[in-house]
Amino acid sequence: MGTCTCRTIVHDDLTSLIEVLDLPEQVNWVVEFHRLVPNYFILQSVVSPAITSKWQIIVQLWIQGNPFRITAIRSIASAGTAALLPSLQHPTLDRPFHIPEAKERRNAIIWQSKERGLQYQKDATVLSVEKPQTAKYLGFGEQGGKALFKDKTYMNYFNFDNMRYYNLYDEGPENDSAPLYHAESYWIEVIGNRYEDNYFVRDKRDLDPSAPEAKQQRYLQYGKGTRYFKDPNEGGLQDHVPRDVYNFEANFNSGWPFHGGVDYGGPKGASGFYPSLNSKEMRIWWGEQYKYLFDTGLEFVWQDMTSLCMAQEYGNMKSRPFRLLMDSDGWPRDPIAKQQKKVIEIWSLYSYNLHKATFKGLYKLDARKGKRNFIIGRGSFAGAQRYAGLWTGDNSSTWEFFNISVAQVLALGLAGVSMAGADVGGFEPAEGEEKYAHPELLIRWYCAYSLLSWLRNHYSEKENIKKFQEPYTYEKYYQENRQMIKEDERYFWESIMPVCRYHIRLRYSLLQLLYDAMFKNMIDGLPIARAMVISDPLDPSLTNGILAVKYLVRNGLLVAPALLPKEKRYRRKLYLPHPDSWWPMNLRLDSLGVHLE
Repeated sequence: MGTCTCRTIVHDDLTSLIEVLDLPEQVNWVVEFHRLVPNYFILQSVVSPAITSKWQIIVQLWIQGNPFRITAIRSIASAGTAALLPSLQHPTLDRPFHIPEAKERRNAIIWQSKERGLQYQKDATVLSVEKPQTAKYLGFGEQGGKALFKDKTYMNYFNFDNMRYYNLYDEGPENDSAPLYHAESYWIEVIGNRYEDNYFVRDKRDLDPSAPEAKQQRYLQYGKGTRYFKDPNEGGLQDHVPRDVYNFEANFNSGWPFHGGVDYGGPKGASGFYPSLNSKEMRIWWGEQYKYLFDTGLEFVWQDMTSLCMAQEYGNMKSRPFRLLMDSDGWPRDPIAKQQKKVIEIWSLYSYNLHKATFKGLYKLDARKGKRNFIIGRGSFAGAQRYAGLWTGDNSSTWEFFNISVAQVLALGLAGVSMAGADVGGFEPAEGEEKYAHPELLIRWYCAYSLLSWLRNHYSEKENIKKFQEPYTYEKYYQENRQMIKEDERYFWESIMPVCRYHIRLRYSLLQLLYDAMFKNMIDGLPIARAMVISDPLDPSLTNGILAVKYLVRNGLLVAPALLPKEKRYRRKLYLPHPDSWWPMNLRLDSLGVHLE
């Protein structure tokens, strides 16, 4: 099995399988049963290293007779109030059933049924459970904020902002409520009579009774925390070349193809129409359009701006009008499957169907027979991992953006999207700063991302927005401008090449580990880079602060990136999940491409 991607062991029964798996770990597991007083049964899972005779209690189940209740107990790094542990009310009897408490840990109830919580009928049995006092209801998603989980946070699902994250709240990327940049589909050249074939989104709307006429329409927008409205009757892209001269009032709710446009500032941008990708027929046609591109040598697809980003003249929140009607793509046997819904109700479905149409189209092409298809998208809907990976959108070269980027990738992994990543180093320079990422920031970004699923340095060089960002260009710039660089910062400039080279080589040396994690992701859905909470969902400390952005590659390699600059990073506190054993490793690389043993 040594050369196979899948390390599989098969046994006829679970007991023998456990024995085989425990053997290389040198542990013995047993389950003990005790009944010392009339009202309690105790089941406890006990482990002992094979080389010693010292047994250790790991988990206990206390089963109370009257009133009936089941309570599970184990040692965790618990903070705050915890429920009172059960007791046999007898010191001599309690002692053998005490779980040893390691440093900074305490015994706590991790699960408990309600008293008399077992209810049953002829065809159903229900066990009601308590909400633990240490429990937290958490949300996660591709939002701003440096925490992995969003507790008591308004989860705004509009992917709206870009590069700065200040349009809605004007607080920057570390605001948990800041929504990310949204996007739109490719423009395509229309060949044939597609208008009449209903291949394009039509301008039909669910009219607001208080403002049913075209001249009453106003589109909601935000800019630097300020809400304002745009009047679409003033016309389209006035400064663009060619100028957009469409008549909004004539087109409004007419049933003709919906007219929109994208704005890149100044004369850059274009107006046009949008394929109705929520229609299966349209998705089939869309997939066929890739034939020419792949016949001529294209190898992968990057779908930028996928959720219909528009200039503010054409819709709400710089996207589609909220009340525009679109196909809802329902289940075929649903009697209302063909019923159209307002865009606001199915906001992210459009980008999801773009990825779906592309994926299925590529697999039907003769040029792709026997090949894997690599598709990267931007913004989508639940289940998108079946069709594409995800790039988190344009960002800036700031410590704030770096700080949130690891949490974004881990959160997307929890949502099922394992192939995900941000622009390493930042797409644009920090506002008002030099036209390159600070070398310490780029070093830390490479360190943190070297074992995530997708590592890619990406920046904007057009119009001299950024001068450079490849590690070797820093070395060249430093050699040519050494006297201009502050003495206390020269260390970072001198370190950037060897540190970044080491982490890239480390990634390639551990490629088999990453590949195994990807294969396992296809089997059980567990992320390639796993948030620590996956290793122990009952340990609440793993959701707190900086601990939340450490991650595991598969289940054996722990990465704890430093997310702060040197002047703010006085010491690191590293928490290792209990009861596993952990070893520090100095991963020295002897030659490029040689797998580490």
